[in-house]
Amino acid sequence: TFQKGQLITKAGEVENYVFYVRRGSARIYSKIGEKEISSHFFFENDYLSEYESFISRSPARCSIDALEDNTVLIGLNYNNLQSLYGTHRIYEKAGRLVAESLFVNLSARTASFLTQDPESRYLNLLKKNPQVQQRVPLYMIASYLGITPEALSRIRRRIVIPG
Repeated sequence: TFQKGQLITKAGEVENYVFYVRRGSARIYSKIGEKEISSHFFFENDYLSEYESFISRSPARCSIDALEDNTVLIGLNYNNLQSLYGTHRIYEKAGRLVAESLFVNLSARTASFLTQDPESRYLNLLKKNPQVQQRVPLYMIASYLGITPEALSRIRRRIVIPG
């Protein structure tokens, strides 16, 4: 269980867990100078990890923190997961499904920056995760979209926000 703002994974340290979000929310972000750039938000039923660090056993490039009080994560340790892979094929399948889920999220995010303008990225974020506008501060959403909070405010004034 994590409280709002509490670090789950710290950049520079090796990620030892893949988490399942049971309750609450979290984000993964990079820090450039004093600026934090959010790269993904996670809500109930999502898998969460600094996965490159987890599988490569190298220092994490990003940090992960809880966005809400009493965020409950179920974690599977790297060594335990490796042991489970050798016991039953079902664990290998589960590991593959987690990896696929994390890969799809990363691929979709990359594609959105290559093919969409910020307004379209915002509308797609709201479509995929309608709760994001109530559960994530606007400055974090702006950093996720690659724009300033002021630009996000202009977008929000121009469109009718679903939900």
